[in-house]
Amino acid sequence: MTRRRFFPILPSPVVSRRPGGPVTREETDMDEAKNRPLSVHLDARPRFLSVVTQFVETAATAFGLGKEESLKLCLATEEIFLYICEYVCPGDALEVECRDGLYYTRVFFRFSLLR
Repeated sequence: MTRRRFFPILPSPVVSRRPGGPVTREETDMDEAKNRPLSVHLDARPRFLSVVTQFVETAATAFGLGKEESLKLCLATEEIFLYICEYVCPGDALEVECRDGLYYTRVFFRFSLLR
């Protein structure tokens, strides 16, 4: 079993979006919250499909995607998750991470191929 290395991501300095205006605490909190990923750790088993799809749909909606876009992302997640469960690493540890972009939500699937 290999060990994963996680390096902390340090927050970048916040720059005011208003020329000449001070940065407020609310703006700083919002910028930091947008850069934080949401993730769930589970085994790559088809029985967890509803957990993964609900997680991605909820995260995408929380990040500001519309209902239609969230559903499309959820359907793509379903296909990828089932493929991973069946062919790539059945039953092994899996991390599903959602990151907020300015106008999109990105989903990462992390797993180890080493057994």
